[in-house]
Amino acid sequence: MSSATAALPRKRRTSAVTLVRDQTAYAVKAFVRTRASVVLALGLPLTFLVVFGLLVGNETIDAEGGIRAAQYLAPVAAVFAVTMITFSALPTGVARARERGILKRLHGTPLPWSDYLMGRVAAAVIISLAGVVVLLAVGVVAYDVQLLGRTAGAVIVTLVVGIACFAALGLAAVALLRSSTVVEAVTSGSIIILAFVSGVFAVGTDMPLWLERLGWFLPLKHFVEAMTTAFDPFGTGAGFSFDHLAVMAVWGVLGLLVAARFFRWEPPAAAGGHTRRGTHVETTAVTPRSTPRILVSQIRYANAALWRDPGAWFFGLAFPVLLLVLMPLLFGEEAQIGDLSLAQYLAAGMPVYAIAVIAYVVQASAVAKARDRGVLKRLGGTPLPGWAYVAGRVGSTLWLSAAATFVMLALAAGLYGVEIRAAAIPALLLAILVGSVSLAALGLALAALVPQSKSVDAIALGTLLPLAMLSDVFPIDADFPTVVQNVVALFPLKPFQQAMADALASTGSPDIAWASLAVLAAWGVVGAIVAGRLLRADRGAGRRTKAPAAGVAG
Repeated sequence: MSSATAALPRKRRTSAVTLVRDQTAYAVKAFVRTRASVVLALGLPLTFLVVFGLLVGNETIDAEGGIRAAQYLAPVAAVFAVTMITFSALPTGVARARERGILKRLHGTPLPWSDYLMGRVAAAVIISLAGVVVLLAVGVVAYDVQLLGRTAGAVIVTLVVGIACFAALGLAAVALLRSSTVVEAVTSGSIIILAFVSGVFAVGTDMPLWLERLGWFLPLKHFVEAMTTAFDPFGTGAGFSFDHLAVMAVWGVLGLLVAARFFRWEPPAAAGGHTRRGTHVETTAVTPRSTPRILVSQIRYANAALWRDPGAWFFGLAFPVLLLVLMPLLFGEEAQIGDLSLAQYLAAGMPVYAIAVIAYVVQASAVAKARDRGVLKRLGGTPLPGWAYVAGRVGSTLWLSAAATFVMLALAAGLYGVEIRAAAIPALLLAILVGSVSLAALGLALAALVPQSKSVDAIALGTLLPLAMLSDVFPIDADFPTVVQNVVALFPLKPFQQAMADALASTGSPDIAWASLAVLAAWGVVGAIVAGRLLRADRGAGRRTKAPAAGVAG
């Protein structure tokens, strides 16, 4: 008792610096443990730099000075990483803390709310700078990016202003949006969409006038311009772009004003209700007794769960639709990728990406989260057989895949005149069936192999994004090395994209890419075998247990 009493004065004398330092360390650890955030905030910009570096990074702009195209890619990738961390990871973490009641409980602790937020922002600064260092190091080592001593001050100031601007805007997003899933979807989606408008993914592209004006109005474009100016080896002076910095400062002040006016510490009232609705659906889904009704109810449950996850439907449905609509506007409808127009190319690639996200990422993550929450284990005490739960997930994947493909093909035909012939429909349906079921099986296998749902998210995203870029899913008109093409052809996304492209090219009779579908089906069989052998209802159940868990692997 006396030792505890003696410790109280020391706690009361804890300085603000120590409190902020401890909160910063806590926030950094929380970010590192959230693997999906690490993949999106650091892995995606690094993938962007590596892939585009392979395409154009070694092209020499100035032979005498040894300047390569990557000199302008590295700062853009650094900006992308900073915005993903400060405008997505930071507000998502704060919103999750609010949902869990952490922010509300701060009022009953000696920790001032200002020190808590300062710790969160300081962690975002540290992670952002670490990401910038990693990206620039890759650029220097792999692509001969030159770091200019005369512009070092401009780089530091630009990073500071950019971090402050997007951190303030991220806190404003938390103030305006209630749910952490909505915050994550809106912030991440906004960055990726604005990246096309702001010259991140479309460097040197002549955009329509209204899109160009929109880009100059928003802060990301100014962040990109300020950083590339600081890295421009042909420039003069210290490399400061005071006009761009001023625009970012104005946006940062607006973000702070919105955050100060509308920020709430209490968790949203809908947070508890969301959990109860999910439990109710899970409970009522096991009451039907006939097999068709069981399957239909499980498909409906899986569909409803996806629609309640804004991140899932945005990246699985809205994002590929936006790419399909925006990219021909950015690059021009006359742009060609090989023998196809850009719209035709996207009509084959974007459904593949959507199906891959739904089947391989979203549904696999949902099964892993259900396992972590004990839902799969509790199925053993219900009339619902395990195969029906899995079949419902696969059926939901197939239904959503077909719906997403229909929407995107309708948009491609209506907006850009892409012709969808009647002969293409059977081949398209077969490709969707084989592709969605095979990728769903691989997602279940991933959930079976990885013990934590957070790791499932990270691994799924970390493998899908590079493969999508290398498998002609995204319109990258480049000749990859032969060895890369041969390796990528063995993975499922390239055969899937080829099957969809061949189906859309059908004229008099369906053009079915049997070889590509065979590769896809083989991956599906492997995934199904792994999932059937290793998927367990309890995360703690070791793989050495021979008896399958009741209701799931049986």
